[in-house]
Amino acid sequence: MTGEEQTQLVQDVESFKKEIQNLLHNEINVVNLDLTKIDLSTNLSMIRYTRAETSMTPFVDFDPEKGIFDMRGKSIPEDAVSFYKPIMEWLDNYGESPQPATEVNISLEYFNTNSSKFILDLFFKLVTFHKSGKTSVTINWIVSEDDDDMIEAGEDYAAIVEVPMNILTTRDENS
Repeated sequence: MTGEEQTQLVQDVESFKKEIQNLLHNEINVVNLDLTKIDLSTNLSMIRYTRAETSMTPFVDFDPEKGIFDMRGKSIPEDAVSFYKPIMEWLDNYGESPQPATEVNISLEYFNTNSSKFILDLFFKLVTFHKSGKTSVTINWIVSEDDDDMIEAGEDYAAIVEVPMNILTTRDENS
């Protein structure tokens, strides 16, 4: 999908959202809504996926054109399934036609037990892509050099997953 086609699709989706909002606001019967404007067969995985950071969830940015996936912050959502399900679905679609190289940068300050399961599932999905030969996956686990728990978590993941995984430490600016 070209950048122009992506832009048009995003505009169509935004227009569709506005139509729905207007219909709901005006309590008009939704049955007559024209859905022919949107081509639902378009591969939406080729559209960048971004989620803003909250106090409970990390910033997420998938750039399919560059093959770069970034996640940073805290991952302690009350409902991990609701948070991670769209990410996993997006990855499923990306895996159908990934870039030749996929770089994953994970920089979490903290994650809870529920998140750890989804992070491992995410890594296993990346292993599948890597083993398929469609893309060469590299995972960068980025942590503060003083955070022994997160370093150990990265080492544990690295021992389990079968893709190149780098444990990269950063210096805390306050040290």
